[in-house]
Amino acid sequence: MDFETYLWICGISVTAMAGYWIWRLRQWNSYRDNTGRKRTAEYMPGRSIASPVEGAVFSLDEEGGLGAVIDPVQGRIYAPVSGRIIRVYPTGNAFLLRTKDRMDILIGVGRSHDEMHSRYYLSRVLQGEIVEKGQLLLVFDREGLQAEGADTEVYVRVESEDAGDAMDLTNRSRVCVGEELLQIRHQPVNA
Repeated sequence: MDFETYLWICGISVTAMAGYWIWRLRQWNSYRDNTGRKRTAEYMPGRSIASPVEGAVFSLDEEGGLGAVIDPVQGRIYAPVSGRIIRVYPTGNAFLLRTKDRMDILIGVGRSHDEMHSRYYLSRVLQGEIVEKGQLLLVFDREGLQAEGADTEVYVRVESEDAGDAMDLTNRSRVCVGEELLQIRHQPVNA
């Protein structure tokens, strides 16, 4: 095979791969409902977020943010929704997950971002990875963190809510993994 033929084959291969990935990104970004219409906040139904751990549930009291805090009974965190991990925090105790309808959800353990505590966290996913609801994201040592005096509460916070979004927290005092924790519903803003 001569050099020109080799370059021609390489060019076609690169073009085909680039075309495939552009097509996949367009599919990801244009999530459509079963009627074929692109989903927008104006008519998007309520979005459900499952509990990533089993434990006692509390409302998140932070600057009016949408979310919940769970006191876990075990040291495993599962994906509350399907989506893409867009950020893994350096200490390993938190993830930012983006759903297909562009809702960003922050999931983490404790409030401490001390690098000394990073040895207690074992991430089971990588940044950029696509995860399914219920997939194991993180294993952490609750007893080790508690012995160090660190907080072990798991928080789930919606980071990219619209101005008109409202949250309904489950009315249960305890939840199991995969049970509905939050319901985010869109409330149109009256002009």
